Amino acid sequence: MSSYVENRSMSKSEQDSSDKGSMAEYIRLLSVTDPLRKPLQEEAIQTLCFSSGSKGLDAGCGIGSQALLLAQAVGPAGHVTGFDKSSELLEYARKTVENRGMSE
Repeated sequence: MSSYVENRSMSKSEQDSSDKGSMAEYIRLLSVTDPLRKPLQEEAIQTLCFSSGSKGLDAGCGIGSQALLLAQAVGPAGHVTGFDKSSELLEYARKTVENRGMSE
């Protein structure tokens, strides 16, 4: 029995298309799985006892789910900044925050 393995570099357009498809799938997976982690995250945030008006940074914020939980904890006088290296994730998070009426 023989095996055949092909090593081939993708063209730039193939890589871009693959990256966009992968990111869309990653965003979809996060939007499905984040609600499953929400109760544990809410409990952890409650344990931290943020005072109203606190400021926070969500580094690696992804689609913004945890940043929203933090924003709820610090209240309207507080401020939470979400940071992520992916512009696609940040754009999704920005829209989510705007839809919830929690953006500046």
